[in-house]
Amino acid sequence: MKYRKIWIGSGLVLLIAAMITVYVIRNTQAQEEVKTVKPTREEISEEIVTSGVLEAGGKQEVYLDPERGQLSEIPVKPGKKVKKGTTLVRYRNDLLDSERQQAEMQIEAARVKRSGLLRQLNEVKKAGQSTPGVPGGGAMSEEQIRQEIRLAELELKQAQKQLETVLKRLERLNVKSTLSGTVVQVNPAGGRGASAEPLVIVADLDDLKVRADVSELDVMKVKKGQSVTVRSDALPDEEWRGEVIRVGELPKADEKMAAAPGGGSGQVVYPVEVRLKTPIPLKLGSNLIVEIATEKRKALTLPQEAVREEQGKSYVFAVEKGKAVRREVKVGVSSGDRVEILSGVKPGESVVLDPPEDLRSGTEVKAR
Repeated sequence: MKYRKIWIGSGLVLLIAAMITVYVIRNTQAQEEVKTVKPTREEISEEIVTSGVLEAGGKQEVYLDPERGQLSEIPVKPGKKVKKGTTLVRYRNDLLDSERQQAEMQIEAARVKRSGLLRQLNEVKKAGQSTPGVPGGGAMSEEQIRQEIRLAELELKQAQKQLETVLKRLERLNVKSTLSGTVVQVNPAGGRGASAEPLVIVADLDDLKVRADVSELDVMKVKKGQSVTVRSDALPDEEWRGEVIRVGELPKADEKMAAAPGGGSGQVVYPVEVRLKTPIPLKLGSNLIVEIATEKRKALTLPQEAVREEQGKSYVFAVEKGKAVRREVKVGVSSGDRVEILSGVKPGESVVLDPPEDLRSGTEVKAR
């Protein structure tokens, strides 16, 4: 009987120990290992995200101009670097060539006439008398000769002025580059009108800019000198810095038409120019993502991976006494990979980072 009691007592002890072991194991296994983070107060930037297009800081487009004359030559090729003043397009104008020749002949005739009159004047001075004039016109006095000289000089000046005018018009037959840059397009078949293509395009590829479109709701926040981050889907792992250099005072022309009565319901947008501070290995016309930092201030923030959203409301899992507790938060602006927390958590509290989809409020968690 005594041994029986001992065995029963030992069995109870072993059973209780086993139950405790199972409870501890189950309790340990029930704990979810999570990574936690604490809200921090740091400087954030309120950003406007919009689209943009890569453009040259300086660009010249030369269109066909039949009023100058007949297209003669395009002496440049795509890829050629040119300096300011380089001839890009040449025209030919036979009428102007004829006017130039006529003006040159008038100048020569006026000079010959003046030279002859000056000789006559010298002869009169030497002889002290009149000299024969034109055939059948009688003799010319010294005063008459001087008057004829003045008329000849006037004719010469008029002819020279006419030649200067013609030469200036001839100079317009050579269309020259207004900037130093690179020839990016040559199209000898370029025409006229709204759909015409330029004959030549010269762009300054060393001075690139981004032209962005900002909505009328956001444009009042954009100021000259604000920092800009530029990204491209073509190079998703890279970004480039820039700054706002101009904010348009008027909306884009096509957007004004869309907003006009009967012109559709298009959103009004304003052009914003951004100058890049770093080189960008993309072609002109590339589409870009433009982030304009419009405001900087100190704010309580969390990584965006810590914040979840459901039915239009944001929430986090705060860690309280070893348990994950779902807590609704009010968020503000996003800046990079951080999001502003307006309410819901306080500095120093632990929050689950990138919580698992199956994490539930009340689940015991263990920070790793």
